[in-house]
Amino acid sequence: MVRTADTGAAAVVSTGPGGRAVWCPDSSLGELVVSAVVAGPGGPFTVSVLEDGPGRVVLQVWELVRHGRGMRWTEAGACVRVHVTGSRPSEAPAGDA
Repeated sequence: MVRTADTGAAAVVSTGPGGRAVWCPDSSLGELVVSAVVAGPGGPFTVSVLEDGPGRVVLQVWELVRHGRGMRWTEAGACVRVHVTGSRPSEAPAGDA
């Protein structure tokens, strides 16, 4: 897992082995609605929240890859960049809360 310092409630984090990334927002912000977007080659990607707590959010990034004649979701590789933001529930974009 890779941790990245951030300012406020936004950061760019990178995945480590197993497609996991850790975001450490300012815990004084309280409860946050987390949004994540993957940037970079490959994909498509999807992101899920594995754990969340005050000041620590663990993200799991999955990539859709070819598998035989079809496709399957697999853990993203290391160094995939994830843009993460956190909003207070009352300020979250529609559909995120």
